[in-house]
Amino acid sequence: MKIGKAISDTISAAPSVLLLVLGIAAFFMWSSKSNLEWEIEDLTIREIQLRIENKEGKKLKEASIGVEPMYSFDEIKPKHKLTILGEGNARLSVVFVRNFKIEASARGYRSRRIEYSDSDPSELLIILEPIEADPDAVSNG
Repeated sequence: MKIGKAISDTISAAPSVLLLVLGIAAFFMWSSKSNLEWEIEDLTIREIQLRIENKEGKKLKEASIGVEPMYSFDEIKPKHKLTILGEGNARLSVVFVRNFKIEASARGYRSRRIEYSDSDPSELLIILEPIEADPDAVSNG
């Protein structure tokens, strides 16, 4: 009789235990999912359309673009990818960083460094100034 009662008590308690286990599992799955979503949102994947021109508005045929993060951690290395879209146009994809510096340069022009954050617009016009010849460097000969 005691064995029958123990089996009967176990069977009647099983749904409660199962419900408790499922509730705990669901809580951990939900918290991990929301934590993962928060971390992914915090990675800041940015797509920036760049236009590189001189002060007359002419697109530059050749330019160099660099990206420097304003911070870096050993665990998370900021990454970027530059896609050339044509003369004077490029798309810059930046991941794992919210604030960074974009440096643009071209032969015969002064380099320009721009601080950029995730709240800035996704289109950026970079105007480079020509390097003026130093009159003292020119010989009178």
